[in-house]
Amino acid sequence: MRIRSVLLIYLILLHLVLGIAAYYLTTDNVFWFFVAELVLLLSLFFLFWMYRLVMRPLKLMQQGLNTIKDEDFSVLFRPTSSAELNDLVNMYNALIVKIREERQVGQEKQVFMETLISASSTGLMVLDYDGHLAEMNKAAINLLQ
Repeated sequence: MRIRSVLLIYLILLHLVLGIAAYYLTTDNVFWFFVAELVLLLSLFFLFWMYRLVMRPLKLMQQGLNTIKDEDFSVLFRPTSSAELNDLVNMYNALIVKIREERQVGQEKQVFMETLISASSTGLMVLDYDGHLAEMNKAAINLLQ
């Protein structure tokens, strides 16, 4: 069961129990019954507001994980009004920028190596970690023919 579901069930059950207790404790006096119900209603609104406040960082983290899982490193989050949430946003954004830069450097090195291998007049063969032929240039093909 998710945190969100557990928290909502807890809040609803808590307010049901408090509402029933308020009913039985204030059946003699209508004024105190309405006061207790008003307090419970205000408490319920406050707790749902707190619930949304607590769930926001979790939702943001889930969105960030989904973009990483999809290998979409172009998504950055905007700063919010919450200092705690901004720490999370800044850390995520820095991580995404670092990953994007490292991927770009890796791709540039790959293109450079492929260009170097194909332009070389020396026959070059590249093997993978299992010893299988992964790549060879035209000079190597000409030598093997």
